[in-house]
Amino acid sequence: MDCKVGYARVSSWQFARSSWTRRVESWLRSIPVARSTCAKIRNVMSVLFNHACRYEFFDRNPIRLVRQSSKRRSPPVVLTPGKIRTLLEGLKIRERTLVFIAASTGIRQSEMFALKWSDIDYSAGTMNVTRSVVHGFVGPCKTESSQEPVPLASAGLRCSREVEIAVVIS
Repeated sequence: MDCKVGYARVSSWQFARSSWTRRVESWLRSIPVARSTCAKIRNVMSVLFNHACRYEFFDRNPIRLVRQSSKRRSPPVVLTPGKIRTLLEGLKIRERTLVFIAASTGIRQSEMFALKWSDIDYSAGTMNVTRSVVHGFVGPCKTESSQEPVPLASAGLRCSREVEIAVVIS
């Protein structure tokens, strides 16, 4: 069965497929995750359908028609040194140390939550980032390069030492 759409004839199967494509696009837009994650989901689905086509379970890959942007929905918030200084001035020493280390090293929030005192090497001036906390579970870092020792500024070392001593005393 064919139907006429504009000047082109489209088979009912092609029309149903395009409807399915729009439903997948709509579903991907409804997922409450980053666009880059949706793009990765779309790519995995495409790979699965390519294998299904290869083994003749399907004759075409319907996902190839699905459009999914990986562009960010909003630009990241970048703090200037002045804003960081203002933020640090209003915090107690423990929180100030965490914010200072995060701002000066650029480690991920999940990696920051998983830090332990034993991860800081005061003699080398580095911090070993070996794990992260995601959804309340401790696991490996997101990437292997994240597990390299991270250099710490002398102010960060001094603050962390003060906090560690304060924690031990109390």
